[in-house]
Amino acid sequence: MENDEYYIGEFKKGKKNGIGKYMWPDGRIYLGFWDKGKQHGLGKYTDENGNVKFGVWIYGKRNRWLDDEEVNLLMEQNDEYYNKIIEFKENNYVLFGIEK
Repeated sequence: MENDEYYIGEFKKGKKNGIGKYMWPDGRIYLGFWDKGKQHGLGKYTDENGNVKFGVWIYGKRNRWLDDEEVNLLMEQNDEYYNKIIEFKENNYVLFGIEK
């Protein structure tokens, strides 16, 4: 799948919805929550150099990055959404390539 763009995760009515992972050809990855086909809610973003940040998205637009203290708090509180991201297993979902 190297150099491919793909999404693997949940769908609703033909759109990305729920939890899912999207990978761009340059290696960037968004793993997090989707609503109506757009990134929405808590997400983990990995840039093309492998740097990881957690953030909050609102219908496809990043609202803000979380700082380390906020991420640690999510871990300590055993946050349901954080845990779903950390425990995401690709083999539980169907892989969809993105047509260009």
